[in-house]
Amino acid sequence: MFISSGTASNSNWNGYTLLLPAVSAGNVGQLAIDLIIASLPLVKVGYIEHESILPMVGADPYRQTSHLTTSCEVYMSEEKKLVVVQQRSPFSKKKKGDFLTQLVSWIKQKEFGKVVMLSSSHSHERLDSQLTGSQTRYISTSAAKKWHESTLSALGWTPLELRSGFPALSAVELADNALEKTLYIPGGGISKKFYELCDAADIPLVIVLTFCSEGDNVPDAQNLVRYANTWLRLLAAQEQWTTPHSWKLLFGRLDTNTFF
Repeated sequence: MFISSGTASNSNWNGYTLLLPAVSAGNVGQLAIDLIIASLPLVKVGYIEHESILPMVGADPYRQTSHLTTSCEVYMSEEKKLVVVQQRSPFSKKKKGDFLTQLVSWIKQKEFGKVVMLSSSHSHERLDSQLTGSQTRYISTSAAKKWHESTLSALGWTPLELRSGFPALSAVELADNALEKTLYIPGGGISKKFYELCDAADIPLVIVLTFCSEGDNVPDAQNLVRYANTWLRLLAAQEQWTTPHSWKLLFGRLDTNTFF
């Protein structure tokens, strides 16, 4: 699955933090990972190859260089003990399950200290109680709760509310007080399945997600990164996040007066 480029001075990632996105609503997780890669002194150390990830190739998204970029690449900072995965293309539906199984196996093999997924969910499917206040939530596996729950609670983070039905409960459901509540992450891509697999494998995973609508999701990504940074401390509070070079063309080139 992971193929090294041979540029890593250290391939022992025991205790490192693994940061990766979900291909989710508004591509917020991927945009947030772009911000992190552009802002930190990371080195590209390889890529992830799997038949579920649609192939693509493009120009360097972070700097004006002649380097090419591919579908799913891996970056590392030995100083910060951080490994970052950036996925730039969507999945082939029929192969997604095998990808997740192999991903969880790779995470176990590398013995990461914690895993953090940045994700998003459709804002139009929020509960009434989610319409006001912070629009960011988190989900943590049992293994993560042991080590990080007290810290996240002290930061004032809000766990994602479980729900027993959507958009509304039926009369039968309302009468059943014992109805089991589950995670509901509409537009969250692989987030829920990844959480379930990591929980079963005793992997300390925290998913940080924001509610959003499709459109210009740069502000959502910036808010998500700042929120996650209150815990991860990737940048000092006074430091600025660097806007990736490729974001200049997120919506194509601007029209010029010569067109009219």
